[in-house]
Amino acid sequence: MRGGWIMMKKKIFYILIAMFLLANISSAYHVTIVSKTFKNNRVILKIAVYDAKEPLVRITKNMLDNFSFSHKNISYVFNVNLLDFQDIIMGRLDGYDVFEVPGGVIYYPQSIKDNVFYLGRWKRNIREFIADGGGYVGTCGGSTIASQNPIIFWPLVQSIGFVNIKADVDVLNEGQYISQYLFTRIGFGIPIKISIKNSGNPIFFGHYGENRSIRWWASPSLYDPNSVRNNPLFGEIKVLATYAEEPSEVAPIHRQLLFGGGKVKTHQKGEYAVIATSYGNGKVVLFGPHPEYSTWLNISSSPRDNIKEGVSWRGKWYLWVGGDETSFDYNWWMLRRAIAWVSNKMSDDAIKEIN
Repeated sequence: MRGGWIMMKKKIFYILIAMFLLANISSAYHVTIVSKTFKNNRVILKIAVYDAKEPLVRITKNMLDNFSFSHKNISYVFNVNLLDFQDIIMGRLDGYDVFEVPGGVIYYPQSIKDNVFYLGRWKRNIREFIADGGGYVGTCGGSTIASQNPIIFWPLVQSIGFVNIKADVDVLNEGQYISQYLFTRIGFGIPIKISIKNSGNPIFFGHYGENRSIRWWASPSLYDPNSVRNNPLFGEIKVLATYAEEPSEVAPIHRQLLFGGGKVKTHQKGEYAVIATSYGNGKVVLFGPHPEYSTWLNISSSPRDNIKEGVSWRGKWYLWVGGDETSFDYNWWMLRRAIAWVSNKMSDDAIKEIN
């Protein structure tokens, strides 16, 4: 009887040990599975920023590279590399999700170089990248070069032309804001308000109906061309924001004598400032102004309080000094959301989480 009781205790002991081991194995298995799932739910956006040899390139790279956020247990990480003209010629855009082209003027001589020495391969490789599903985000000059001809300095300079829209910059008006602004610690430009439309696009979610200040520096206005080009790859133009102010009224200046003198008159109020569209299988967002820069708030209604004037060997110059400067990252969320949207690698709800 006593021996039976001892055997029973041994069985109970072994059963308890087995249960303990099973519980620990199950727990370890659960931890392994959870860790593996979290690791597999890390989405990397591979972004190529075009090296336009401008300060904006460094600013854009810094604001995008290693930016990360999470949505519904998925971690999203931006990974950025710089690509230059020769990289595009060699086809090194392949493998990236998004091509971001900041403001700059280097595209004009490079367009000529492409035509003369490479028979349009630079432009063709960019168009094919987007048509095959790559995303494109352009700001200022990056929007102009994406639009339809004629652009400034045409026909010598030719655009890439994958968006069925025109970019308007008049050398005698908008262009004067380039030639007459001196370099400063924070670059060129003036603050202009854009009117954000209730487009339903997640890029401006939470800001629909808002008039928001943004940096403008001879930035293009975007508009539909009178004659629609017959290209089945062109997508519908969605207007995300328009210019709510006229630059020449916010910051009135005069032309350089070289350009005949007289008051500058811009024609941008009410025109498109930000648009979204597609080209083939790829998404595109174009910004006329500069979301990557700081801007100014609390602007005086008197231009005299906002503009400093002077004379140098170049002639008369103007410099914006009014209002309160924002932090550099004031509008970064716009560009980050645009990158996310054109990448096609996350849901609209995830994009709305980006701030």
